[in-house]
Amino acid sequence: ELDEGNLASNGHPGIQVIPAALAVAQQRRSSGADFLLACATGYEIIARVGAACDMRMCIHPHGTYGVIGAAVAAARLHGLDVTEMRELINLAGSSPIAGNRQSMKDGATLRNWYASHSAIMGQTAVRLVQSGFTGPRDGITPTCNEVLFDNFRPDDVVRDLGARWLLADGYIKLYGCGPPIHAPLDAVRQALAGAGEPSRWPRAD
Repeated sequence: ELDEGNLASNGHPGIQVIPAALAVAQQRRSSGADFLLACATGYEIIARVGAACDMRMCIHPHGTYGVIGAAVAAARLHGLDVTEMRELINLAGSSPIAGNRQSMKDGATLRNWYASHSAIMGQTAVRLVQSGFTGPRDGITPTCNEVLFDNFRPDDVVRDLGARWLLADGYIKLYGCGPPIHAPLDAVRQALAGAGEPSRWPRAD
């Protein structure tokens, strides 16, 4: 629950990219520099895709566009070339899971598996491309404009590319809950800090 988030991307890119990159980096004995580059590249791609479409509130973002970032991070460590990378992005963009937000509202832990789907499917997508599988010519637009999200804006994905890094706009949760609740929790903690020990609080009756 104490994961990284990014308000601009409408989700949590780190929790979907980093596990995949770490697994591949360990397997291939990659350097720390290569691991960090893979994470930054995968993160930037999915953060930009997430920022370029309107999320449907019934769908939890874990396990959706994160497949693309996990795949790119893994592919960067595997050394895929430009043609393979293009094929990979289209294939990964066609391989999300439509997890619902109800699991989050009910406090169910299933939604945590949604993020692992991105990490697992991202690595699988690399193996599929290496094995000769192909994706549609544009695997991102249908997913982000019709299937899971709405109003996909491709120009937003590449705007200020290389000049602005969305990774720098991320945040780390301080509490195991959604960020809108963090400020009220801080206020409650400050109020309780001035109230002394619970045993000394006045009784309601």
